[in-house]
Amino acid sequence: MLTRLRPGRRAYINTLVFLALIAIWWIITATNIVKPLFLPSPGSVVSAFWDANTCRPINDSGTAEVCGEDDYFLWQHLLASLERIAVGVGVGIVVGVALGFLMGTVNWIFDLVEPYLNFLRSLPPLGYMGLLIVWFGIGDVSKVWLLFLAAFPPIAMSTISGVRGVQQDRVLAARSLGADRGQVLR
Repeated sequence: MLTRLRPGRRAYINTLVFLALIAIWWIITATNIVKPLFLPSPGSVVSAFWDANTCRPINDSGTAEVCGEDDYFLWQHLLASLERIAVGVGVGIVVGVALGFLMGTVNWIFDLVEPYLNFLRSLPPLGYMGLLIVWFGIGDVSKVWLLFLAAFPPIAMSTISGVRGVQQDRVLAARSLGADRGQVLR
């Protein structure tokens, strides 16, 4: 039988494991077992993190400086990525739930759309990337579409499953108590 560790002991063990992994990483990079191109050293990772979050001079006189990477700090890059995720996945949720409700309640819409939805669901989203770049370029639009295509099919299928999984006794009970179709859906 497995016993759970006390929180303090667990934190101690996790810290030791983390430090051991850092030591192994440092040893591998210091002995050049793996080229720095493929596995940079811990020091160069910390240096790159520092450079991505600070301003530094780009010439010897110190008159010109660059801030972050490509003139954006790391937190600005993070916010841009989170914005793309919010838009792509947000639209995927809205469209997926709406279509899932329609497909779960109206049989002819289910019969019409289900093969295409299963086709979209079976393809890996990164398989679309080349096509999306050709259609929308390398900007944010293609990235948002990729996130939408990754989120939409599983959300729609889950909503269909949820709507169709409602016990018919409950639906009939609500209808017999006078609920109309909109109230039953709510």
